[in-house]
Amino acid sequence: VNELLDGFGARSAVVMALRGATEPIGLVLVLRDGRSSWLDAFTEDLARAFALQAGLALERAWQARSLLDASMRDELTGLGNRRSAMLLLSQAAPGDIIGMLDLDHFKEVNDTLGHAVGDDLLRDLGEYLDEAIRGSDHVARYGGEEFVILLRGAGGRAKSTFERLLEGWRVRLPEATFSVGYAVHQQGRTSSATLKMADRALYQAKEAGRDRACALEEPEAGGKRSGRGASSQVA
Repeated sequence: VNELLDGFGARSAVVMALRGATEPIGLVLVLRDGRSSWLDAFTEDLARAFALQAGLALERAWQARSLLDASMRDELTGLGNRRSAMLLLSQAAPGDIIGMLDLDHFKEVNDTLGHAVGDDLLRDLGEYLDEAIRGSDHVARYGGEEFVILLRGAGGRAKSTFERLLEGWRVRLPEATFSVGYAVHQQGRTSSATLKMADRALYQAKEAGRDRACALEEPEAGGKRSGRGASSQVA
């Protein structure tokens, strides 16, 4: 407090606690420069009442924010969960890349090495992806062993980005590799539609041998896409 008094040229101060429901959560500091009149008893009581109400309001706001964060966070990996992923995807802009990533043969890891090893693998992959992507990009756990990646304005860099992620994961000698399917988000297309395209590209990566990245092969004029719906599972 003395440093604050010196810094602001004040001569005295009143400190009032911002109290939550059970304990103080902060402080209000009122500085006096010596020229203004000091707080009378009524004003001081009013200030303390205001500090109490402000403390309770701040506490409720923090609690609400904490609950919201928890509802958007995947417990196992610490990444955003499916709800968070869908919110991010709804904000995708034309030129962004939406990728669907899936661990290869994950069921075999759980069956042969145990679910604890499988959980460790998911945590490790989530941490790796979060550290390996750019600060403007996003990754979230979509469900099970599937992750969604949103690369902002990646355009022609998508293939090299995913190849870098694949190689970086391989050198860790993990219990399982992963496959990626991706698609460019276009003007006039919903993010859900682009996600389905990425999911079909993931199916192509699995069919081609896994441990690779594939973009969706667009059909020729009049043709139909082959592939799967977003809810299908391929190990």
